[in-house]
Amino acid sequence: MSAALAPTTQPLVDASWLADHVDDPRVRIVEVDVSAAAYDRGHVPGAVLWNAYADLRHPDYTPLTRGELEQLFRRAGVGPETTLAFYGYAAHLGWLAQAHGHEAAALLDAPRDRWPGPWATDARAPETAARRRPSSARGRAIRRFRWLDLAWLSGFGFSRLGIV
Repeated sequence: MSAALAPTTQPLVDASWLADHVDDPRVRIVEVDVSAAAYDRGHVPGAVLWNAYADLRHPDYTPLTRGELEQLFRRAGVGPETTLAFYGYAAHLGWLAQAHGHEAAALLDAPRDRWPGPWATDARAPETAARRRPSSARGRAIRRFRWLDLAWLSGFGFSRLGIV
């Protein structure tokens, strides 16, 4: 793997970056949606599906706890060295991952239909290996000040949208 294809530290990636990393074992591509319908019709090859309602929040719309997110990461084969590349209903996941100590997360800066390559249509999730996730001081610091972020966002009406 060349240095040009190394996982990114940028919060946004484009479709060509994603295409270059489809087979990169250091990158876990995650489609986030509210149902499996679009994923089953076609998804980025190697992507796992996380349901925005069932996998990523509680019924009262509160975010997952650290332990719950770590369990989801383990099921998806995400370790501390893995770069998460999200697309779909995933705008908040980079922040959530970093708040719980995962340093490398990026969001596809385009709608899912910008994917230039062929869609995979296999309905089964790719095989993954569970990985141990150590805690990070940065994640603890981010969580400590989360209430400030929520108060700030609430002032802009985001609480009515289910974001905070």
